[in-house]
Amino acid sequence: MTPVAGRRIGAVYLTHLACELAHHDGDAKDAPLAVVDAKKEPRQGEEAELGNVLFAVNEAAHKFGVRVGQTVAEARSCVANLTIRGLTSQILRQALGRVAEVALAFGPTVSIDAGDTSKPLDTVWVDLTGTAHLWGGEEEALFELSSRVRDLGHRARAAISDGPHLARAACAFATASETVVPPGGGKDMIRTLPLDALPLSRDRIVWLNRLGLWTVGDLVALPARTLAGRLVDPSGTNDPWRESLELAWGRDDAPLVAYEPPRAPLECISWDDPVHAIEPLLFALRGLVGRLSARLEGRGEAARSLELFAPYDRSIAKLRNIASSGGGRPGLFFSIELPSPLAKKSDLFRVLKSKLEKATLGAPVIGLTITARQLTRAPRMQLFIGGDATIQNDPGAMAVLLAEVSAEIGRENVGVLESRPVHRPEARTALVAPGELSASPKRDTTAPRAASDVEFPTRLLPKPLPLEILPGQRPTVAIDNQLFTWVGSGRPIRFDRIEWWTPAAMSRDYVRVWLTSGKRNIEAWVFTDRHTGRTFLHGYYD
Repeated sequence: MTPVAGRRIGAVYLTHLACELAHHDGDAKDAPLAVVDAKKEPRQGEEAELGNVLFAVNEAAHKFGVRVGQTVAEARSCVANLTIRGLTSQILRQALGRVAEVALAFGPTVSIDAGDTSKPLDTVWVDLTGTAHLWGGEEEALFELSSRVRDLGHRARAAISDGPHLARAACAFATASETVVPPGGGKDMIRTLPLDALPLSRDRIVWLNRLGLWTVGDLVALPARTLAGRLVDPSGTNDPWRESLELAWGRDDAPLVAYEPPRAPLECISWDDPVHAIEPLLFALRGLVGRLSARLEGRGEAARSLELFAPYDRSIAKLRNIASSGGGRPGLFFSIELPSPLAKKSDLFRVLKSKLEKATLGAPVIGLTITARQLTRAPRMQLFIGGDATIQNDPGAMAVLLAEVSAEIGRENVGVLESRPVHRPEARTALVAPGELSASPKRDTTAPRAASDVEFPTRLLPKPLPLEILPGQRPTVAIDNQLFTWVGSGRPIRFDRIEWWTPAAMSRDYVRVWLTSGKRNIEAWVFTDRHTGRTFLHGYYD
């Protein structure tokens, strides 16, 4: 079995992921903490069903002798005030999924599984074959990847090697935070590492240590015909001794199971002490938006719709008779339809902040969740080949401004005025969202211009105003609480049975008129409905 030629796999090893997820805001940083497996996520008011074996401990607990694999009783005998928290595998996978979405910017295939279920959920792999040069080389790509993961709030180590298991071993046991194993150098690298780098059970590793074998190099120095017998567990447990033997010789062709990100990414946070004001929510919102933006950037997508939900304290919400909102429980909820897709942290924060600052809390808030409900491909900006790009207008500034205005007055009231090739005057223009303009037919400038074209007004009223005809007097109309009189008119224009195929067929006679109130004169556009005989004011000439 030979490794895939030219294959380069990057690994991000999250050294304290379980403890980071189990740590609460009210916990002291130097308090000893251990994490056990939780069978399932507890419901409201229920106690979690926790396992009895530790699978993660923080540095404070490690100093007191608490180790992974101990039972809770053994660990408590070392530290009486040890805090025990439970995590489900689903929570760990969701956390790894967020990191995997960030890594999507670096390679076509990202995985949180590499065929070894015996190892804990703490590593994300990305296939960097043929893509590292886009970042300036493998060292630059690895540094940028680990920096983005640390920006999410995780402690991480990263490495590149010829296979996923070799890359993870380099992450876990190398002295540097970022390690690049040269192509073909996995064999020399792994022989310097302890036996824990191999996918062997703890009992098998302890047995080999008693024989005086401490490193992988010590193991492969034995005669080849005896290695299989040394690695096979006589108790009959399913030790992956074949995989261990291949890895010891520097051969690693384990496949990467591609990770499929969720279609509606969300970020959430909760706290034990309720929040009573908007300012703390804005502080928490900034962190959530930063993590969501990093995930969207890795996916190459942008948000077209944002949702924010801040659940209320259930007891106080029930006391105040607050009904459930869009989140399925009492809380502050609003949705923003963005006229242009956004993905940058600053842009998303500005839009959500403008809406959240004007909200009123009905009860104390115990959490915050933001969701990118609709996604689209992120827009790409043209790069500047020459000249000073700083003096150019920011092409994304208008999109952010439109998003802020949409959050204030609603998306249906913000857009671009598009001209439509129709006869009905009130349908000749429509307000459409930016980026959704239809391909309007080009106007034939060579054809002679019709005389009626110059008769259309510059402004149309949203709803025509009826003209009151007083007996023995000229037609009058009230505009802005002021009475105007019809004093003259121009040449009439007839629209006969426009859109005859619909129930709202239009037959009108339009005319340009002059209205006066004694101190103010107005040029207006008036039509008479030929079906009812009523006369209406429909627009103005500026």
